[in-house]
Amino acid sequence: MVTAGVVGALLVAAELESVALNGSGGGLLWQTVAIVIAVLSVAIAVYLLLVSHNTRQALSESERRYDLAVSAYGGGVWELESNEADDMYWSQRFYHMLGVAPDAEPASFSRLLARVHPEDKPGLVENVAQLRANGHAAEVRVRIAVGSGSDYRWFTMNATSQRDQHGKMRVVGSLLDIDREMRLQTERARLLSIIDHPLLYIFQFDAEQKIIYSNRTFEHQGIFTDTYSKEEWLSPGSSDFGASQFAIALRDGSWSGDFKVNGKREIPLRAVLMVHRDNKDAVSHYSLVCRDITETLVQEAKLEDALNQLSRVTEGSSDGFWSMNLADESSFQCSEQTLALLGYTSEDFDFSCEHLEKLVHIEDYDAARAALLAAVERGQDIDLEVRLLHASNEFRWYRIRGRSYTVGVDNRHELAGSISDINPLKRLQEELQRSNLELEQFAFQASHDLKEPLRTMRTFAEHLQSDLATGDDELVKEDLNFIESAGERMSVMIDDLLRLARVGAAEIDETEIDLNELINDAVARLKTLVEDEGARVTVADTLGRIKGDSTRLGLAVQNILQNAIKFKSPERQAQLTITSTDLGDSIALGISDNGIGIAEKHQAEVFKPFKTLHSQESYGGSGIGLAVVAKVIEKHGGSIELVSQLNEGTTVTLVIPKER
Repeated sequence: MVTAGVVGALLVAAELESVALNGSGGGLLWQTVAIVIAVLSVAIAVYLLLVSHNTRQALSESERRYDLAVSAYGGGVWELESNEADDMYWSQRFYHMLGVAPDAEPASFSRLLARVHPEDKPGLVENVAQLRANGHAAEVRVRIAVGSGSDYRWFTMNATSQRDQHGKMRVVGSLLDIDREMRLQTERARLLSIIDHPLLYIFQFDAEQKIIYSNRTFEHQGIFTDTYSKEEWLSPGSSDFGASQFAIALRDGSWSGDFKVNGKREIPLRAVLMVHRDNKDAVSHYSLVCRDITETLVQEAKLEDALNQLSRVTEGSSDGFWSMNLADESSFQCSEQTLALLGYTSEDFDFSCEHLEKLVHIEDYDAARAALLAAVERGQDIDLEVRLLHASNEFRWYRIRGRSYTVGVDNRHELAGSISDINPLKRLQEELQRSNLELEQFAFQASHDLKEPLRTMRTFAEHLQSDLATGDDELVKEDLNFIESAGERMSVMIDDLLRLARVGAAEIDETEIDLNELINDAVARLKTLVEDEGARVTVADTLGRIKGDSTRLGLAVQNILQNAIKFKSPERQAQLTITSTDLGDSIALGISDNGIGIAEKHQAEVFKPFKTLHSQESYGGSGIGLAVVAKVIEKHGGSIELVSQLNEGTTVTLVIPKER
């Protein structure tokens, strides 16, 4: 506009000069007037240019200073057209506070609104509308999403309206981060609500242990009367809190415990006393936080009475009883019977929940934890079978039953229930499962092996029928011999089956056994076989002593010795050596021979019923002898190891516990 004025002035001057030159008479006068007017026009135009430049420069400087001032205060600057336009200006600091780059998100009012928390958006829109309409100043607190938009922060948006050099209204303002201040106010309100909790008593003492602060709970409870002041309420005459608690706190840094105070009534408190020190390690003040536990003590007394009554009712029961406060890891309680089931006494048992977790077998831990959570979160009853570590350092089976309930004014979760020792039952179940499996295998093997002599008898019975028809007496006699032999073999197998069944079924008749006497008796029973085969038996001087069934163990040893002589090498004299090794809680009895040995692929099968590795013609036998050995050692809780090499010999080691 100023430039147009300058051009216009020059054109007017030129026009006047033209009139002066073309006029008649007085031409010099007109020329003079034209020149003066032209000079004045140029002077005015230059003045207007200077004024416009200075105005723009002042406005720019003013904006720059405002931006700097707001930035120095920690804020950003924004500007918005006063009409309904969406265009908006954000300063560099504004972008930085939003956590976005200028080239990534162009400034606009709609983009700003998209970041404002939904609860704060209506207030901001209303204030901006009033600014555009009325031009008054405004301040609004809003939460704006920063960065990627996942986190909201609190900001204050201050704004006012002003006109630019053209008289156009603009809305300008600042953005200040007040997130920390707002969070502190929220936290302060939360802390004040805690401090003024109706069951929470809070004191502060100075370094001389004089009360300098107490919260309003005392007034709420109507404790302070004309008779009791704050100082008197905690005085030695009205409270069992005093110098000893301060002494412990000074020594350890804090003191915690229960005490009682007297007001309109006796009030039991659970308290923590803390010592606060300055940077020179001198005591600056003390804090005492107390909680009224009147209702808690009432509930605990009721619970204890209930447990005592339950304990009296169930004194004759083999079950134990327990309870646990889930909020306090040291609050596990149980009856003497529970401790007895675990092999402990109250003096040597750790009642912490951490110790209880360590008692649970690792394979049962997840199931136990899931049952505990289900009881607490969904109120489900607990009923599970779990292995726990007994004081003897062995895992035993227990059945644990329980129920969750709430107690006290704080509605804390507690569990209570019973525990039963089901280890004998579990062992019987395992034994039954093992016996059933063995019975299935045994029945399968027996049915298979018993079919062989029956097949022989059937075959030769058919031959007998044919030979009788032909009248060939020799063939008839041969058929009858085969049938008789098969019948005898079946009889032997049936007797061996009965013998094996008796070994597994009967209970152990436990007595003190001298292993040297056991071996010598077995060798004596095999005297004829030893002499006929020319075998040599060497027995160590001291084999040791165990407790067990001497009859069954004698039978097992006899079967091993008999097998060793039976399967001797035809190339050398049979030599048997019997030794022992003391393993502490058991004895390893080794029986070695120099016989034909057993191929490695068959070594795992020789202790199965009716398992023979050689033909009947070569060695005979039903294959039941070593199966009897396996059953006897299993009944004694022992194990068998076999080491053998073809044509070199075999060593059978019986590992037998000294006591069952």
